[in-house]
Amino acid sequence: MVNEDIKTHMQAVLDHFCQTRDQTQAQLHELQTKLKEQNNTISSLSRELFGPNAPASVRPSSHKYARISVRWAILDLLNESKPLSTAEIADILTREGVTTKAENFLNNVSAVLSSTMKAAQEVQATPDGKWELTQNGKNAIFHIRVSPKFRRDCPGSATPPITVGGAVSGTMASPQALQRIVLKTLKGGE
Repeated sequence: MVNEDIKTHMQAVLDHFCQTRDQTQAQLHELQTKLKEQNNTISSLSRELFGPNAPASVRPSSHKYARISVRWAILDLLNESKPLSTAEIADILTREGVTTKAENFLNNVSAVLSSTMKAAQEVQATPDGKWELTQNGKNAIFHIRVSPKFRRDCPGSATPPITVGGAVSGTMASPQALQRIVLKTLKGGE
């Protein structure tokens, strides 16, 4: 058993670290809010100046998920990677620009995966507890990627290649061409 003097000292140290953590968290929240405001201002100004074709110099580098939803970002990420754990997904999304007001972003990502996306059968857990896309998830991100909103808000992601007779061509399709292909496929045409 710990004697009272040591207990008192340990409690003071614990209180100090809890207070320091809370201050750091508050500073981080303020900086994230400031960064989001700056990105929104830059985005508004660049839209006014350049329309949808803003030069790369005004976009934050390696923040490709900064302007899309967590669900879209997860779909895009898992489409381009091996299965990932919830913590790995949260870490990558944060590094790639997702900002949140959630106190614990990991819990937010976990909720999106286990509730929204699993219910829609877009993701499934692998035997080692990681997440991967199902065919529904692959179909969802294919359709999302061809949307003008995704192409505008997530310019760092690749456009799906055109398939001709089951073979993938090296040519990238315009969003309009891909939408025509998707609509034609949905209607049962070749």
